[in-house]
Amino acid sequence: MTDKKAQLSVDGLDQPIELPMYSGTLGPDVIDVTSLVSKGYFTYDPGFMSTGSCESKITFIDGAKGVLLHGGYPIDQLASQSDYLEICYLLLNGELPTAEELVGLPSALESGSDIIGEADESDTPMTGIEVGDDELNTFKLLEQVNELVAQDAPTAAKIVERWIASED
Repeated sequence: MTDKKAQLSVDGLDQPIELPMYSGTLGPDVIDVTSLVSKGYFTYDPGFMSTGSCESKITFIDGAKGVLLHGGYPIDQLASQSDYLEICYLLLNGELPTAEELVGLPSALESGSDIIGEADESDTPMTGIEVGDDELNTFKLLEQVNELVAQDAPTAAKIVERWIASED
């Protein structure tokens, strides 16, 4: 948990509302406004220009600056210089593999073993990834995203940022 707090003063309330603050690896600190609804308040942020839609340990997005990082790597670099297996390794291990680390990974994927894991029902959807019947559709979607990133990375970052915001 965090020790950093923000205080929100509201006309008509005797006490300010304390809100927890968090620091990410990159970007500005964030204020968690989740508890405002229990006090009868919502936030207003047209276009979600200063709202983080989720917590991510692997992705950083700054649509205004055209920045989209995945695992600390610019997405256009991953799209142009990495293949599917390298991205799988990045998701599993938090870093890109060496040539030696890639040996044996294709057979692990083909064996049907559970190399990615499962999410607990109480976890967020991004906690675990399961490879299923939609793998082909996902692969096609990733190909399209890779093409867009290669053509125009800043626009791709803005589209992904809007897409994530619309999922909530």
